[in-house]
Amino acid sequence: MVVRFEKCELKIDQIHKEEFSPENFVEHEIKVIELIQGWLKNDSYFEFETSGSTGKAKTIAIAREKIEYSCKTTLDKLDPHSKFKSALLCINPKMVGGAMVVFRAIIRELDLWVLKPSSNPFQLFETKEKIDVVSLVPLQMHNATVDQLDRFDSILVGGGHYSSQRHQNSIAKIYSTFGMTETVSHFALRPIEQAEFECIGDTAIENQKDGRLAIRGTLTNHKLLITNDLIEFITSKRFKWIGRSDFVINTGGIKINPEEIENKLENLLDRRFIVSFLEDTKLENKVILILEGEPFDTEFDFHS
Repeated sequence: MVVRFEKCELKIDQIHKEEFSPENFVEHEIKVIELIQGWLKNDSYFEFETSGSTGKAKTIAIAREKIEYSCKTTLDKLDPHSKFKSALLCINPKMVGGAMVVFRAIIRELDLWVLKPSSNPFQLFETKEKIDVVSLVPLQMHNATVDQLDRFDSILVGGGHYSSQRHQNSIAKIYSTFGMTETVSHFALRPIEQAEFECIGDTAIENQKDGRLAIRGTLTNHKLLITNDLIEFITSKRFKWIGRSDFVINTGGIKINPEEIENKLENLLDRRFIVSFLEDTKLENKVILILEGEPFDTEFDFHS
């Protein structure tokens, strides 16, 4: 396994034996090195900040065994015949999603390319080499061209809702991911041409009366973990995401989930947008649409 940084490359044995000069590396590269060293020293736990999916944000320690399990279930799904040879890291390695890119590379012995996290990491990525797997956030996907995405076999998109309209013609296999720090990154995947998420590994969901997502499996120590995400329950392994139970707009006594409206609008608008609200003396909160670019007049039929 080789780790390719911006100015040099190191074999994993060199990182393990500390045969390099730390002052030659920048912050995100140093974090990658620390993750690799911790793994090779058989550290039992790794600490990460949660995002608040199940409550207030906090620091939690994730057991090595759970990381191994998450890596295995993801790679078994994406690469069942172990053909992958390379991975690209261009998201923050301090967060669990970025760290998992590093851990998957170590476990499967993939050559790892490391880029500085940015909104458009491919601008300065000059290599023409085909890379097997990359993890991206929605903003990076939005800024990427189809040609740039076609350099990858599989793309994992996480960290927020992703509109797939721009990249329908890409030859890459693109998956929207669903998960949180508590579940050691994602536990469910959705090919962008499908509407439903499917749980991987032994993770299963349970139907809650209030519509919130509840999961159980190895990643939760087989205990029920209830989130603040609202879903449409289909089976114990499949679901549709609706939005967040803690982000609801009360307008004239009617409770509206903005993510649900955004899902309906994403194929009707050719620009970035968000659904939000303004305080209103009659309605309490008035639903508004914030658009990027010049204003225009249109009507939407949500019954279609």
